[in-house]
Amino acid sequence: MKVEIFIPCYIDQFFPEIAFHTIEILKKANCEVHYNPEQSCCGKPAFLAGKTKTGRNVAEKFLNDFSEKGYIVTPSGSCTDFVKTFYSEMFENASLHNAYKNVNRNIFELSDFLVNVAGVTSFDAGLNAIAIVHEHCSFSKLKKESGHIRTLLKNVNGLVISEFNDDMCCGLGNQFSSEFPEMAETMAKRKLETALDKNAEIIISSDMTCLLHFRKIIEKENYPLQALHISEVLTSKN
Repeated sequence: MKVEIFIPCYIDQFFPEIAFHTIEILKKANCEVHYNPEQSCCGKPAFLAGKTKTGRNVAEKFLNDFSEKGYIVTPSGSCTDFVKTFYSEMFENASLHNAYKNVNRNIFELSDFLVNVAGVTSFDAGLNAIAIVHEHCSFSKLKKESGHIRTLLKNVNGLVISEFNDDMCCGLGNQFSSEFPEMAETMAKRKLETALDKNAEIIISSDMTCLLHFRKIIEKENYPLQALHISEVLTSKN
């Protein structure tokens, strides 16, 4: 199965290992992975910061960077949500309307693609730990994430999954953490302390933006927790 891979800008610049883990997983799922080195960003940072013209220009480039016909897989729930939710606002009845429709239909977050398209849920991974799953709020509202991640994690040898009692945001919230840093930190601490109360050693998510926010607080407060992307877990070995 041929897939095109979209590596979000922040992963490309700060967490390239997530891209390599994603490629490794897709190859194990019998996918032929194609990467366009000219790709850059989906437009989310600029658009949600109020730079709508810049965001739309970047989004147009995104549409032109992919073939429209094949699957597009990305290790980011938030970028997937942005394309599926906001591109309709940008491109409805525009010249790129058909391109948007095709990309909207074909783009998948990694765990969603593995479970519902590739049909591969076991990767011979192993991790002896108690973990808890954090769902990126914009993606989980589409009811797209929780079941997929848990389907994959139940096949990780040695991993025990605990659960949050609510779906509270980590506090990052696009521009929220920049405008209200103290409140954003309080929200992250509450989430992390809940994880510790449930004896979790690892917090797992499909989105590195949330995990970056968690990692900053974990380091600052010296919490005995790791924040790992789903791709890191699926490529781990005991």
